[in-house]
Amino acid sequence: MKHVKYVIVGGGISGATLLHALSQREKDVLLLERKERLGGVIRSENILGGVIERGPNTLQTGNAHLEQLIDELDLAGQLVTADPAAGKRYVLRDGKPRTVPANPRSLIETRLVSARAKLRLLREWLAKAPPKNNRDESVGAFVERHFGPEPLNYGVDPFVSGIYAGDPHRLSLRHTFPVLQELEREYGSVIKGVMRRAKERKLEGKERKKRTLFSFRKGLQSLPQAIEQRWKEKIIIGVDIKPLERNEEGWRVVAVREGGIEAIRAENVILALDGRGAAEIVGPIDAMLSEQLGKIEYASIAVVSLLYDRSAVAHSLNGFGLLVPSAEKRDILGVIFSSTIFPSHASEGKALLTVFIGGVRRPELVDLSQEELIQLAHHETADVLSIGSGSIEAEVTNWRMAIPQYNVGYDEILAGIEAAEERNPGLYLLGSYRNGVSIPDCVKNGYLLAKRLKEDRK
Repeated sequence: MKHVKYVIVGGGISGATLLHALSQREKDVLLLERKERLGGVIRSENILGGVIERGPNTLQTGNAHLEQLIDELDLAGQLVTADPAAGKRYVLRDGKPRTVPANPRSLIETRLVSARAKLRLLREWLAKAPPKNNRDESVGAFVERHFGPEPLNYGVDPFVSGIYAGDPHRLSLRHTFPVLQELEREYGSVIKGVMRRAKERKLEGKERKKRTLFSFRKGLQSLPQAIEQRWKEKIIIGVDIKPLERNEEGWRVVAVREGGIEAIRAENVILALDGRGAAEIVGPIDAMLSEQLGKIEYASIAVVSLLYDRSAVAHSLNGFGLLVPSAEKRDILGVIFSSTIFPSHASEGKALLTVFIGGVRRPELVDLSQEELIQLAHHETADVLSIGSGSIEAEVTNWRMAIPQYNVGYDEILAGIEAAEERNPGLYLLGSYRNGVSIPDCVKNGYLLAKRLKEDRK
């Protein structure tokens, strides 16, 4: 039986980053992945005359661990930065794309919210810090309490949908936007807190650098591919993992593939899977942990890439994309103007749009056929962006259980996971259901777990 110090189960960006970080100082590391590639939901393809993203679309500068990973993988030369036009955002209101305000002046002029809502925003400056309590408030309740219903419906609701594909009335403020809670506790007013902190940074000479969106020439999949190429001798793909076993000698990991069954003795097992996958594997050795992991809710997403002749699209497409609030009662969550953000990812004279469907708002739509999803995406997008008749090329990707929902009450789940790690020495859980759902969050968590593993061996 093979003996390995560290076995990582799962090759999404969390597990792949951990493999990279650990392997720089440890020889005895093995990663097992069910699919035929690393990267999880990060999936880029060179089709439709360019590069399409079937999962996440962009990265952003400003994350030290992500920049470290890019540097260590020698990927800096493959970066492509977003076109300046991508700084503009749109939100649908009354069936029309409205520009998202980028500064106080544009907030005064915007038609995204009413004059009454703007006055309510100004009054937020007078908000007092509430009595100290430890209640887990939803994002929606907090925003409505501070800013009123319109900023919630036409600001936060679509924004939350764009990140989590979730419901602001269910998502936990503490676990999604903790800085808002901090600002309220310290200043009472969120607006006052933002302005005072900005002033303090300026006085200290620590003004924030402007963040830039970027990708790679061949798409975001370049990141996990580079890890796979660097550490290929430590990776086994195309394997199913049986439920974990444990005895006095350590952990027993059973991997099943076409060539047969292989049992591996591991000192440490890191489960870098989604909640349901991890729950199945730990069931026989820790039913309580399996139950907690099974409670994690996920949003499913359908991603539809649409390619049009640019001349068929009346909208200027001069922005990052268009978010669709739930109040608009549409069948899409939003549209990314992919060919605007990265012109090199699309053919000249073409408009490449990426449409998102489903989420917590409309989970049943993800189960439509590919043809139905294409028709739905085209119909909705053509209506809101004024797209005329002409040829359409399309690709569809369905992601079931794609984005974990950090809903109110998530403390209980996290506490259960931490307690399970305490009572199961050598077992670690890693994934987007802990400490952030974005690629930079997952990369950071991979590096931090590598550091923790080193410290736990002392």
